[in-house]
Amino acid sequence: ALLLVGIIALASMRIPHFAEDDTPPESVQGSGQGGRASAAAQKPGILATLRGGILFLWGHKPLLVLMVLYMATGLFITGPLLVIVPLLVADVWELSSGALGLAFGVQAATGMIMGFYLTRMSGLRNKGGFFALSMMGGGSSFALYSIAPTYALGLVFFMTFGVAAAMYGGMSQTLIQSHTPRE
Repeated sequence: ALLLVGIIALASMRIPHFAEDDTPPESVQGSGQGGRASAAAQKPGILATLRGGILFLWGHKPLLVLMVLYMATGLFITGPLLVIVPLLVADVWELSSGALGLAFGVQAATGMIMGFYLTRMSGLRNKGGFFALSMMGGGSSFALYSIAPTYALGLVFFMTFGVAAAMYGGMSQTLIQSHTPRE
């Protein structure tokens, strides 16, 4: 149901029209052959696109830092989280899949509450500091969850992880948008 709401919201978005001198490279006119070049002739290969992306990031250090942090978060938090949490619930606390669902539900609920709260904080200063705080808070919450002696205490840490994850998502997307050049 939430994905449907998102799809409807995306479908109603209006994309701004580019002026002729502001046209993205993908829609450049063909080379004097009386029309547009074929889409295949204009589209660079995957290695050229990857190289272009890396060069772009290298020239925009704040974005490069954010991408490196995204990769680190994926490797050291998100991946392990998806593997360790089910193991903790099933093997350490010897609980059913319902307990696993509750843990992820608690994380999602606290994340949604934090996400709604963040939308009301439009004048927030030091977004980078909040981003760093969210990374430290998420990592700490996950570590504490992993060593929690009881499932109930683990849920408390999973709640704080949900808050940190929402802050991380909101702040990282804000920072990426604010540091990305218009073109």
